[in-house]
Amino acid sequence: MTNKYLVARNDLQHAADWQPETAHSDVRTEVEDSIAKRLTEIMTTVADFGYESATVNLHDLQDYVREDVIGHYQFLFRKNPQLRDQLVLTNEMPLSVFNTMAQAAVASILEDSDYDYSFHTDGEVQIFWH
Repeated sequence: MTNKYLVARNDLQHAADWQPETAHSDVRTEVEDSIAKRLTEIMTTVADFGYESATVNLHDLQDYVREDVIGHYQFLFRKNPQLRDQLVLTNEMPLSVFNTMAQAAVASILEDSDYDYSFHTDGEVQIFWH
């Protein structure tokens, strides 16, 4: 017997309001920018130690980016109340949706770059620049 609170399989066959594809474009852009900045920080620091690749834990990256984006909108909201929708969307977005959006952004950023990379099943991505 299926639990009454578990979504039915048929209900997953159509789009819902909280899918990453429908996230506000400003929020998605802010997430992508934050990821690119953080990847740059990690890669340059690792390169400064003489290594030719960096392994990035996606869970840590997602946590950092979520806090960064929420902080960004909290700061801007003080001067621009019209950003309320972006702040609420970012703050209230379920973590799994945010993580899906962040992982898709990492893949997109790396796909568009000239770096070699490899995703690992343990939640990490390795970036090469040799």
